[in-house]
Amino acid sequence: MAMAGWDYAKMNSALIPIMKMCESTETDLARGADIVTDAMTAFKMTEADKFCDILAVASSATNTSVDQMGEAFKYCAPVCGGLGISAKDTAVFLGTLANQSIKGSQAGTTLRKGLQNLAKPTKEMTTQMKKYGIELKTTKDGNIDLYAQMVNVRQAMKGLSAEQKEQAIATIFG
Repeated sequence: MAMAGWDYAKMNSALIPIMKMCESTETDLARGADIVTDAMTAFKMTEADKFCDILAVASSATNTSVDQMGEAFKYCAPVCGGLGISAKDTAVFLGTLANQSIKGSQAGTTLRKGLQNLAKPTKEMTTQMKKYGIELKTTKDGNIDLYAQMVNVRQAMKGLSAEQKEQAIATIFG
């Protein structure tokens, strides 16, 4: 935590939540602390207890672990945080990917690339997005609303064959 630049007060307030998360998820304490400090910094979060709860719930409710979530966050949290996407929405998305056997660094890279494509789509991506009625969903303050985006894509893909869905998603999200 000190390596992440945290002062004594911040480390002290975060230690118990990190320890509880690590205990409940069978995560090594040093690894858990590293995951928490890195991701909280990327998401500009200040409350370790809330972030630890997000990790613990995501790892117990989906087919992933805190360690795999940490590996995924390493690749996508800077982009997600920069786009104003919440840690909770990111964890939900990463958990959804994990349930489809896309975990760890692969999940983080997939999400990062998809968001970069959404933020700056090519002509082909834009054509596919218009074809299926997919638009970039944002919050009131202009940040990307990842949860609304997931719902939007699911609605747009209803009624398509598996092959059509795969083709559209590959074109739009990379």
